[in-house]
Amino acid sequence: LAACLPDVTQLLLSVLAVSLLGAMEEDIYGEKTVQNAEVLAVVCGISLVVNLSFLVCCNVLNLMFQSGSSDSSFTAGIPLGYIGFSLILTLIARSLSSGRDLKKDHDLFI
Repeated sequence: LAACLPDVTQLLLSVLAVSLLGAMEEDIYGEKTVQNAEVLAVVCGISLVVNLSFLVCCNVLNLMFQSGSSDSSFTAGIPLGYIGFSLILTLIARSLSSGRDLKKDHDLFI
């Protein structure tokens, strides 16, 4: 489960990113685009925390239950691809939200 969870959440984030791209095709600074970007940023943050905390819990439990064995080796798999993907999506989503605010300010002066 610990190995599959990052892949499943990455699939969910990809679906949300495609939804964001569809909204961007209509209007890049529209209300729907900003709402999709905010949802994507929130889901990225939550999924990152959940995945990494689950991974840490699994490793700690593995260490606790295998400590009686004198011949054990442990590996901690860190899903760097998933972490990078989530951070990039979060940055893009936040950039779209702040870009809309800048566009509103620019339109206000014109």
